Amino acid sequence: MNNFHLGDVVQISFGNTNDIDGDINFFQKLGFKLLGRDTKPYPWANLFDGAIRVVFNQDKLDYCGLTYFAEDMSKRGETLQQLKIEFLDIDFNIGDFYQKAIAGPSKEMLSIIETKINDETMPKTNINQEVAMGHMGEFALPVKNLDESIAFWEKLGYKVQGKYTSPYNWAILKDRNFMVVGLHETSEFDQPAITYFDKEMSTKIKNLEALGVKTKSFGGEENKIAISPSGYRVNLFTGDLKGK
Repeated sequence: MNNFHLGDVVQISFGNTNDIDGDINFFQKLGFKLLGRDTKPYPWANLFDGAIRVVFNQDKLDYCGLTYFAEDMSKRGETLQQLKIEFLDIDFNIGDFYQKAIAGPSKEMLSIIETKINDETMPKTNINQEVAMGHMGEFALPVKNLDESIAFWEKLGYKVQGKYTSPYNWAILKDRNFMVVGLHETSEFDQPAITYFDKEMSTKIKNLEALGVKTKSFGGEENKIAISPSGYRVNLFTGDLKGK
């Protein structure tokens, strides 16, 4: 089994943000705290809820995916090439340092960046940490072929936690306690989504709606979807992941 680790810190990156202030406000209502923002090299904002970190970039690049950081990322990049992972030809235009973009077989987007780790602005994620919206269950990704996508993510160091066939083919994979992805061979959704679970989610949803967050049902009244002003999707599902 591959023991490779993609990075030491990870974030969920959103590109081409069209309403950065609205997205900050939206995610703060979900329990995120603003760690920093700036306008150089383009407007961006960095938020953390205690479990995962999200970054919004007004950079005119259309993507939503994971970004990994490490101080020795160039060496890890060499390992990725040895594993037959191909890099995309993308000009990040954010500095002269090692940075690469990767796309999975279903165009699952990732990027890797070599940089010094700042614990204050780049805290390590911990998907086991209970936060305002409960527990982070998965970064859900729609895929075209589950087995092909599993093979890709395993090369990146992810390990399969479960593989299922109902209501369609899907699987859960983890990178240590840093991140968990759900690969879904389905047409029920067509964009990545952060997914939270809590046994009292209905109460949390009512509190969000009272704050002005609009939601819509997904697969039953107990499960809702909230969408940020820039169109980023957050699944709010009823369930208990505590201790899992």
